[in-house]
Amino acid sequence: MSAIRRLLQTRLQSWGRHSCLPHRKGLGAEAQRPLQAQALFQLPPRSALCLALLAAAAAAQRPACAPFDAAARQRVVSYLAARFHFQNAAVADVRQVPGTCYVRLDLTVPNPDRRYVFYLAPDRRYLTAAIYDLDSPPAPPNPDPTADLAREPSPARGPAAAPIVIVEFSDFECPFCARLSEYEAALPAAERSRIRTVFKFFPLSSIHPWAQAAAEAAACVYFQSPPAFWKVHDYLFQHQSAQAAESVAASVEAAAAAAPGFDRARYQSCLALRKSAGIVARDRALGQQLGVTGTPTLFINGRRYVGMGSAAAFARDLAAAAVAKPVNPGPVN
Repeated sequence: MSAIRRLLQTRLQSWGRHSCLPHRKGLGAEAQRPLQAQALFQLPPRSALCLALLAAAAAAQRPACAPFDAAARQRVVSYLAARFHFQNAAVADVRQVPGTCYVRLDLTVPNPDRRYVFYLAPDRRYLTAAIYDLDSPPAPPNPDPTADLAREPSPARGPAAAPIVIVEFSDFECPFCARLSEYEAALPAAERSRIRTVFKFFPLSSIHPWAQAAAEAAACVYFQSPPAFWKVHDYLFQHQSAQAAESVAASVEAAAAAAPGFDRARYQSCLALRKSAGIVARDRALGQQLGVTGTPTLFINGRRYVGMGSAAAFARDLAAAAVAKPVNPGPVN
C-alpha cells in the first residue's frame, strides 16, 4: 500500500494543487454547486481519474477491522466470568459500531437473569462499558435528580410516577434505619401512594458485624423476586435483635420462603458464589461518591437528609420535599 500512496502523491503533485476539482475562482455559482453523482462522468478525463485515485488512496489508508472470531468471544466470556463472577454468560448479539472498529457485545447471564452491554476496542484487547463520541455534544443533565441516583436497577416500591421519590442508603443492622422503616410504615395509605422508595445497600461493616451478610442475602432475594425482597426488608428491621452474622442468611431465607417467585436452590447458589456482592459494592461506591458516611442517608427528591429524628420531623421533610424544586445532588469532590 505504501508504494500506491507514493505513486498517488507523485501524480497529484505533478498535476498541481487545483487539478482534481474545479477551482472556485473565476467560476460562476452554477459551477460552485456540490457535484451530483452523475457529474463525475461529465468531468474531464484527468479530473475523473484524479477523483478515482483519491478514493483508492482513502480506501488504502483505512485499516481493516480485526475479526471478532471464536477466540475473541471466548476470551471476553472467560474474562467477565473471572472478574465479575458471571456464570454461563453468553454473547447474545455482536454488532460493529458504525464508522468504527469497536464491537458492541450484548451479553446475557442466566442466573440471575441479567443483560449487559460492553464494547470491545479495535485491537480486541480492551473492554469498556461505554463509548463517548467527542464529535457529538453530550446530552444535557437529566433534570430529575432521582434518575441519577436510581439509574441502576435497585429494589423499589411505590408508584413509578410518584411525586416524592426517596432514595435511601441503608444498613439492615442500623437501629436508626429500623426507625425509618417504622415511620414509613406508619404513614397514611394516601400519603404512601404518593411516595416511591428506592433502597440502596450501604452496610457499615466496621461497626455492624452482620450487615454485609444481610445485604448480600437480601440482594440475592431481590434478584429473584422484588416483592420477596421487601418482605425480607421489613422482617430484618422488625427482628434486628435476633440476627447474627452466622445465621442472618437463614433468617432471610425463612422470611422469603413463602413469597411468590422465591427459589431456595437459586438463593443458595447466589450466596455460595457471592453473586450479589457486586450490587452491594456498586451501591456503596455510589453512596461514597455522594458523600454518604452514615445511615440512614436519604435523598428526597434529590435533597439530602441525614439521620432520623421523630416521625413528625420525617413527615415535615416529606412535605417540604413535595413542594420544593428538585435538585441534583451531584458527586462530592
